[in-house]
Amino acid sequence: MNSKILSPSVSEKKLINAVGKTTGLVNMTGILNTNMYDQAHEILQSIRDHELNLDLVTYNSLMDIYVRRGECWKAEEILNSLDNPSWDLVSYNTVITDFCRKGMMQEAVRMLSEMTGRGIRPCVFTYNTFVSGYTAMGMFGEIEDK
Repeated sequence: MNSKILSPSVSEKKLINAVGKTTGLVNMTGILNTNMYDQAHEILQSIRDHELNLDLVTYNSLMDIYVRRGECWKAEEILNSLDNPSWDLVSYNTVITDFCRKGMMQEAVRMLSEMTGRGIRPCVFTYNTFVSGYTAMGMFGEIEDK
């Protein structure tokens, strides 16, 4: 993306925030679906630079897109960039799911530990994700340990 992005005025920011949550996500989804990850990060950085507010649903959706593309590290990078009050169970479950799918159980356990350390309690989906991950790897003893 070589074009320069101009700084919006306060009233433009309000309009962009109102409309941009959906539009921005649709644009990012299209970009990510065509493997243009650098452009997606450029757009995300531009949104942050211009102090436009995206809600947690948008960030969770973006993380889900990366996870579906097998980019769990990019999803974790977005999770780590969020402010403390923004973390939620969906955010962590999104990243944990991909680590478990890839058999990266140590990373999934690390995320679970981080999640619970931040006061977010796992749910049935979280536990089922771990059971599926350990089962796929034939690590049945680990299921009982957790």
